[in-house]
Amino acid sequence: MKNQVPLPADDQMPKDVLEELQKHPPLNIIRLLALVPECFKPWLDFVAGIYKTDFDPKLREIAICRYGYKANAPYELHQHKALAKQKGVSPAELEAILSEENVVSLDEEGNLICKVVDEFEDLATLSDETFKELFSRYGVHKGMTLLVTLGHYSCVVRVLNSARVQLEKESPLKNFKSPAG
Repeated sequence: MKNQVPLPADDQMPKDVLEELQKHPPLNIIRLLALVPECFKPWLDFVAGIYKTDFDPKLREIAICRYGYKANAPYELHQHKALAKQKGVSPAELEAILSEENVVSLDEEGNLICKVVDEFEDLATLSDETFKELFSRYGVHKGMTLLVTLGHYSCVVRVLNSARVQLEKESPLKNFKSPAG
């Protein structure tokens, strides 16, 4: 075995998992998740739930791309750069998200989102100042929506990086609105 978890072939999956897999974008991470059939559908339902929230889609993709950068997750970035572009993140904004040690060149809201991501990853919590900024700006529901999204993507990047999921030549998400389809 190479230094990566092999993706299952169609004939190696339970029928219900294969049927569910075929409803989603052809992402290697989704195929990888089929190796744990008990978690496959709940994981996909969780992702779908994140994309059904009322959190601003552009800000969500800024957060996910920043998380991919902070966690050194090339697969995550490969997929979410395509979604970020769809959601209105400009090339200059993406460059800042993926290069600045502390993002300060976006607008006030984008800078805050990146600050929240940075602390969430680096500290596994938020400073009192950032906590107050987040919940003052967004309220409890949207603030928690962002934290739940970051919690999920914290898990995602660790699974991707540890399993060493191979990149697709081109992101399948360029033709989809979310990883859930």
